[in-house]
Amino acid sequence: MVRFVENLETELSESTGLNNLGIARAHRALGPKPAETATPRSTVVRFLKYTSKEEMWRVAWRNSITVDGNRVFFDHDYATGVMDKRKEYLPIKKVVKEEGVRFHTPMTKMRVFLDSETVTYESTDQAAEDLQAKGFRIPPTLEGRPRGAMQLSSGWERAKKNNSTETESSTRDLNMILNPELKDGLKEGFRT
Repeated sequence: MVRFVENLETELSESTGLNNLGIARAHRALGPKPAETATPRSTVVRFLKYTSKEEMWRVAWRNSITVDGNRVFFDHDYATGVMDKRKEYLPIKKVVKEEGVRFHTPMTKMRVFLDSETVTYESTDQAAEDLQAKGFRIPPTLEGRPRGAMQLSSGWERAKKNNSTETESSTRDLNMILNPELKDGLKEGFRT
């Protein structure tokens, strides 16, 4: 990986014409190693200077950048929830791009630059409905679920408790709170 980062900095400098990019560190994105034929995992790069990162962005938007003969794409390191929300726009973005219409996807929204107006959509449902009304052929959603209904799962589950024990302990706690003698005994214990 160290060799890759050094190589990346050298190749990016050569293909962009930028000198001294100042890469602080780089690492592969989390996830299993892909198969030999699959595209490689993303690489997260941290620049020493914000200005270096911004200059790299400007060059990347104007030109295609290659490393070891392979095209390199640049994107922000978004949170998982934001990435999932942005993925919902992919079919809509594909149609809009095929029509030659310019668009941006800032965070979890979509801004479309039509001839007559610029429209910002807050959700995929809103974008699909409006763009269909304007004559774009937006494909139906997959798996029969509505757009924007992607369920986020954190991978955590609540531990299951034995119902009888839970009910007994809840009743005992409730009785202790409601029983004035126990309540007074607790108060006495705290005063000493």
